Amino acid sequence: MKWKRYLLMTAGLLVICGFIVSCGYVHRPHHRVRGKHITSIVFLRMDNEATRLGLTETQQGRYTELKNQVKEEIEHDIRGLSNRPDEILMMLETEDPDLEEIADDLKYRMKTMEDPRGKYLDYLVEFYNILDERQKRLFMDDLKKELERRHRWS
Repeated sequence: MKWKRYLLMTAGLLVICGFIVSCGYVHRPHHRVRGKHITSIVFLRMDNEATRLGLTETQQGRYTELKNQVKEEIEHDIRGLSNRPDEILMMLETEDPDLEEIADDLKYRMKTMEDPRGKYLDYLVEFYNILDERQKRLFMDDLKKELERRHRWS
């Protein structure tokens, strides 16, 4: 009779210990924006839209060329953005770093840097010009739905 009581108490103690240990460690995901993650999402959405529209062979060839151009541009932009902190650190590691000079340099670079949103809008227009009339109507309907989505959350 005593051993049944000890077995029951040991099992209860193990359950309590397991509960405490499992609650003690919480994995927190990293919420950093990663270039590869962004490009995979962009290309997944592009491919889904191209598949849904049912592109012809010639349209598919032009779409593939366009997709390769977008991929090169995204990689170039991400590379440029990831090199920026290294350049700033090099400026800060000089013997007597001048913060005003570094800030002016960054302001100048931001002014001279092209706005990437404009070139990606140009790619969107280029993709739109590939489509025939039926596909253009479907594309515009989808675009309207995407733009109206923001009203659902506000």
